[in-house]
Amino acid sequence: MLINKRYQKVYHLTQKGMNELSQAKSISIKRSQFKSNSKEHDLHLINIMESLKRSRHIVKHYTENELQCVEKFSESDLTKEFVDLNSDAFVQISYGNKLFSSAIEYEHSENADSKYEQLVLNYYLSSTINIVLFFTSHDWIRELIFRIEEEEYTNSIPKFYFLKTQNDYGMIENLTFQNRKGKTLDLN
Repeated sequence: MLINKRYQKVYHLTQKGMNELSQAKSISIKRSQFKSNSKEHDLHLINIMESLKRSRHIVKHYTENELQCVEKFSESDLTKEFVDLNSDAFVQISYGNKLFSSAIEYEHSENADSKYEQLVLNYYLSSTINIVLFFTSHDWIRELIFRIEEEEYTNSIPKFYFLKTQNDYGMIENLTFQNRKGKTLDLN
């Protein structure tokens, strides 16, 4: 489909399609969501996930809709906290002979500071989420989260790694993230 003068992937599944998927894959679907609350957010997430899937470091990946709709994810030790925290996605990263469970967060609109304070707190309280890969075009969000981490979690290993995005649709060519201490995570 042509959107903003670019061809984009468009996904649509009817109730019949959901029923067939559930039967074909032998999965229990606890919620069917047929429309998006934020199409722009979801279209960007599709491109983020497609870009991440090209990385040799990504071992597993699940979208927010998979996490929220497929019952087994809310029961699994690996993914339960991602479901509870409404992460935009889950990726498992293989890096330096270690596996890391990472939440994906994408923010295209501005919210109150308190939302980000709660977000940081929730992810630091999680024992199963090692890293948060955060995609945003807003420098102030990155600076705010870095400040919260520095003030509240000074002695902790930083969990948040940022990648500045553009507000256009398309694949992300450079998957190099940076945390508050300047350490980079190269997923290229």
